[in-house]
Amino acid sequence: MALPAMWASACGTSGRVDDFAAAMMGGAPTTVPTAPRILIATAGTNSVTPELERTCLRRGSPILEYKIYRSTTSGAETQISTTPPTVTSTSYTDTGLTNGQQYFYKVLAVNAVGPGPLSNEASAMSNT
Repeated sequence: MALPAMWASACGTSGRVDDFAAAMMGGAPTTVPTAPRILIATAGTNSVTPELERTCLRRGSPILEYKIYRSTTSGAETQISTTPPTVTSTSYTDTGLTNGQQYFYKVLAVNAVGPGPLSNEASAMSNT
């Protein structure tokens, strides 16, 4: 039996059969979530909005929160926010930024087992 597409995506569970079975039977996840994937970071006036792949919000191992990391230097992101997952939103708008500054973002997902790895890095320069 093939696993549904959401399980095999870059944002799904580990893909292990025990994770799939635990989710279907209402059990606790056995592993941390895999890294979410940031598709794009969109610039706004004094803001940047990193957008996650939609499948990050529909997992078998329930995601308790997402942690958002930001920096003005690639690879040096530090946590700026924690946000609960929602089915209707795939983005987080980071406001109060300096126009004309490049910002770099990463995100990680947390389930009952713990935090997963950081996502890919995305960047945008807030509008001037």
